[in-house]
Amino acid sequence: QNEEHCIRTFIWTMIHPEVTKVAKKLILDGHYESAITTSIKLLDNRVKDICYEKTGKIMDGTPLMQKVFNPKSPVLLFEDVNTKSGYDLQDGYRNIFVGTQLGIRNPYSHDSDRTPSEYEALHIIVMISHLMYMIDSALEYTHPQNSVGGENYN
Repeated sequence: QNEEHCIRTFIWTMIHPEVTKVAKKLILDGHYESAITTSIKLLDNRVKDICYEKTGKIMDGTPLMQKVFNPKSPVLLFEDVNTKSGYDLQDGYRNIFVGTQLGIRNPYSHDSDRTPSEYEALHIIVMISHLMYMIDSALEYTHPQNSVGGENYN
């Protein structure tokens, strides 16, 4: 029990601060589905806001993620897409961001029968946190003068 409590406490030190703000209390109170939907909306809204700020376009869902992370004309760039590994990273994360729409947002927003366990919810929250940190890194790489700061993975 004590070890489990330590893990539940420790995990929040690794989660993106914005995700922690919206999800931690929901998880601790046992509202796992709400923690997932709130976190995925946070991610979606962040990408929507960046897209609107950089392009003036209002987009949503899969088309939004396709546009923002498209390796041929990215709104946000993780690395130099003129290298094979940079292109692959950009295209891979584009697919992961699209996957969050199809595999997380849509099922949890449209299917009221979903009842994730605490651990399922935490796994999804960890993934959303990772993507939030990747956005931080991409903002720093793409628009260093406009970066919001914070920790990033590089």
